[in-house]
Amino acid sequence: MGEFVKQEFDAYLSKHGIQHQKTVPYTPQQNGVAERKNKTLVEMARCMLYSKGLHKKFWAEAICCANFILNTVPTKVVKNVTPKEKWNGRNLDISNFKVFGCECWAHIPDEKRKKLEPKSHKCIFIGYDENSKAYRLFDPSSQSFIIRTDVQFHEVSSRPESVESHITLNLPIPLVTPNPVTPFFSYVPLIDVYSSSP
Repeated sequence: MGEFVKQEFDAYLSKHGIQHQKTVPYTPQQNGVAERKNKTLVEMARCMLYSKGLHKKFWAEAICCANFILNTVPTKVVKNVTPKEKWNGRNLDISNFKVFGCECWAHIPDEKRKKLEPKSHKCIFIGYDENSKAYRLFDPSSQSFIIRTDVQFHEVSSRPESVESHITLNLPIPLVTPNPVTPFFSYVPLIDVYSSSP
């Protein structure tokens, strides 16, 4: 709640004749809309980090990327338009959407390399720059963040094979006709229901 009680914010409210009502400490339910949005962002960020095996130190980048996505997809609150379109009044182009945490190769400008040196270096995509139409990348070799527009992405999933392909059910299925020898039903084991073979 500290972000809503700064002097600058209070001065703005006072100037515009807005009465500021604060929530009681330890009662997040009094601000349900904001708390629900925070939960949504954290859940998205957690999924994004763990699906790509990224360290928790990238939590802020994951939250920012999740927020960017939520602002550019339709919602129930704003009908027939995305929040960003409603705010800007312009149609959105989502062709720049990329998979968070995917491998990418950032171009090295001619001025920063010699003739026989590589033209790009491997990075990790971690979001979108707030101040320009560019991508925010993490360079593992220098352990630094860089902003680039000329990037090649490798968005193929690095996740292992689908979990479903490894599920085998060996539960018995009762046949409709009882076994004449015993009063119990006959059973046949199930085969691997997710197997691709006939």
